[in-house]
Amino acid sequence: MSSASDFVIENGVLEQYIGSGEHVVIPDGVTAIEGQPAFNKCKNVKSITIPASVREFTPTEFYYLKKLEWIECLGEVEITEDYAFPGCKNLVYLVCNPNTPLSAMPSKWKQALAIGAAKYLADGHELSDETRKEVSKYIAGQNKKLGLYKIAYAYPFFAKYLIDEKLLSEELYDEMIAFAQENRITDVAAMLIEGKSRQYPSETYLERAEKKIDQEIAHAQKMDDHSSTTYLKTQWSWEKRADGTLMITSYKGTDPEVFIPSVVGKNKVTAIRGHLFMANTGDRDNWLRTKLKTVHIAEGVSEVGGGTMQDGPIAHFAVPTHFYLPQSITSICRNAFAAKKTIKGRPGWEYVIENVIFHVPAGSFVEQYAKDNGIPYIIESGNSDEIRIPDGYECFPEELFRGNGKLTELTIPETVKSIGPNAFSECITLKRIVIPESVTEIALGAFSGCTGLTEAVLPEALRTVSAKLFSGCSNLISVNIPSQAESIGMGAFKDCSSLSDVKLPAALTSIEPSAFQGCSSLRHIRIPAGVESIGIWAFRDCPNLTIHAPAGSSAEKYANKNGIPFATE
Repeated sequence: MSSASDFVIENGVLEQYIGSGEHVVIPDGVTAIEGQPAFNKCKNVKSITIPASVREFTPTEFYYLKKLEWIECLGEVEITEDYAFPGCKNLVYLVCNPNTPLSAMPSKWKQALAIGAAKYLADGHELSDETRKEVSKYIAGQNKKLGLYKIAYAYPFFAKYLIDEKLLSEELYDEMIAFAQENRITDVAAMLIEGKSRQYPSETYLERAEKKIDQEIAHAQKMDDHSSTTYLKTQWSWEKRADGTLMITSYKGTDPEVFIPSVVGKNKVTAIRGHLFMANTGDRDNWLRTKLKTVHIAEGVSEVGGGTMQDGPIAHFAVPTHFYLPQSITSICRNAFAAKKTIKGRPGWEYVIENVIFHVPAGSFVEQYAKDNGIPYIIESGNSDEIRIPDGYECFPEELFRGNGKLTELTIPETVKSIGPNAFSECITLKRIVIPESVTEIALGAFSGCTGLTEAVLPEALRTVSAKLFSGCSNLISVNIPSQAESIGMGAFKDCSSLSDVKLPAALTSIEPSAFQGCSSLRHIRIPAGVESIGIWAFRDCPNLTIHAPAGSSAEKYANKNGIPFATE
């Protein structure tokens, strides 16, 4: 809290604030504020209270107070400019002439003024009915557009306002209560629980819950009836074969995960025609190419890609598509899982297999087919998956194994040259990854969210540690940075909260923003003299960190600027 000695005041004019406190209360008796110099270089100021004796001010007087969160004016103040608090990016609310209609205020200020009006009410003051309705309508609209309700977690008065004005739906109450409890914001959680019980009494809630249960039961019954011929006709076309069994000829549905049936009515399904997931219309064909993610083929199907289009592919896959293939398959036509593609330096086009992953029984025909055709495949066994990557495989495409919940370890063959964006992201059971020296490129977020990963070995040929490469790998303890790496990308190790050992190579020249943000276990890091650029928040939320680097280096300047302990190498 500021004191009188923190101000330079001349004839009632505040000329400069010279204090260091975060919360500034301008003394009573001040009648004016002297433009930009008044708060020049006050980087730590979070709040300003302006007494009733101040009759006017201009927003430029609070120029670039980046940490400023709120301003309260205790009197009626004339605001003389439209330019809204330039550079005050964190300004949450402004209490200023709260009974003035929002429609009469500058548009850039409306959100801060509306929240300020809520604070004014919370302090026990009254708003005119017109202003109260206008503020309520504005905040309700911003709730939908911008999620304005999230401000309530940091400012309980706003939670009280939302509750009192009944601006929260039952679903939003549940979301906010869960978040507040999870993050131990107990005062807000208590207010929300009590507010919900008032606005949505238990009888009404029970009625709604019963209705929801009835809807879920009806939906489940509908799902259980997917084996009926009536339902299957909405999803598939088929034709009868000479032996009385059926061949599935086309897919008509819109689900990204599909199940090819084993029977339709009394007839067994034994074959799938070529071009099964291709369409004659551009929009439909594009949907199938980009949205189809998983195909389950039922036991009993023995032939894939048969019929009059027996040499054609069943689809052209633009995204990784997983095929669960049964033991019963004994025949797959030429190019069934390939797509037409032009190859640089070669005339015309060729059939190429890409973006396809098989899930197969061990020792089956489909396993051998995958080996012979260079298709990565998974042998599923209990709680873990065994991934096999065929020799000659060169590139893991984007999101190839994203979200696999059974993968524990992986051997990448020496033929692989690149790993695409998010190829293994969110593989939460993956514990260790060793990447061969043949890999020269690993794209954005390739291993992000792999919360079970404890160790990673990167290839020496890697020149860039890509953005978000290990972001969110909360159990990652150690990782080698290749000796030739020149940059560490944005958020590469963000929120790796267990990471305690990192050695940076001498070749390194840049560390991008948020590269090590949230690495709370990181205690020491040695930054080479050649590092010329360290981005914003590169080591934010690393409370135990000491930076070691040569005296006079960019690293020393960064440490001093950001209040991080520094030791000279």
